[in-house]
Amino acid sequence: MRVVGTRKGLRVEQVALGKDRSYLRYDDGRLQGWGEKRTYFEAASLQAISTTDYEDVKSLAVGDSTCVQISNGDWHCWGARDAATMVGVTNNVWFGSTTMPMKAAKAVAVGGAHSCYRGADDLVRCWGENGDGQLGDRARGAGPVIQPIEVQGLGPAADVAVGWSHSCAALLDGRVACWGDDRGCALGGRRSSPSALVYPAITGVQHIDSVSFTCALTVDGHVACWGGCATCCRPRVIHPLPNALAIAVGESHACALTVDGDVFCWGGNSDGQLGDGTTEKRVAPVKVLVE
Repeated sequence: MRVVGTRKGLRVEQVALGKDRSYLRYDDGRLQGWGEKRTYFEAASLQAISTTDYEDVKSLAVGDSTCVQISNGDWHCWGARDAATMVGVTNNVWFGSTTMPMKAAKAVAVGGAHSCYRGADDLVRCWGENGDGQLGDRARGAGPVIQPIEVQGLGPAADVAVGWSHSCAALLDGRVACWGDDRGCALGGRRSSPSALVYPAITGVQHIDSVSFTCALTVDGHVACWGGCATCCRPRVIHPLPNALAIAVGESHACALTVDGDVFCWGGNSDGQLGDGTTEKRVAPVKVLVE
């Protein structure tokens, strides 16, 4: 087994994590995945194996469902057990994929029952369940919102992330703003809010990702995480970890792509989602193994 970065001379351009599934996107548009089986054309695996149905992927987002942007700009999604995560979709697509009307999206973030995207204008729009104000429209709703609505009071963003019942954005000035449910210190331990609140404990953020906890990548290549427990309200810098280029967060694990093209993961590993060939939980980052 070889480490990421040496596979056929290709480079990893993106890491994306879901609840218990992880993916790598290479510069030739191909994917590898590991962890729990997400749909009929994927296999469960303890290390990275090729996902063959898509070979021209430009970007991907993973939550309870998986979404890929292909070369013509279309987004295709599959694996959702909750149709609320998919724009305009009212049926379950666990056994196939569906094309999503988000061609202008620069980035898509997929959660458990809601999703968000950053548009060509850098504004963030969200859809899905809104019982905890996770859509950021200054309200809390009982039913799912099928079409995207703009997050109010946020302004242009550099990145967007979606948790189970909250959402966050990295702003253009390097600050972080979050909204929705504050359980587990998702919003920094202040209060739940249907409006965006700036999280003051970290600055200089260029990329952000979230599920049950949140991690941020700073401009100096450091990774810091918070949330996931009632006392996890302050960001913790992850060590030892080489300078990172990108990060991704799952329900109980996280991964970082380093400047050397390697991928390191840490956290829960019950479904092999760390990709190190084991199912052992890892407190410190370990390098992902590939075929």
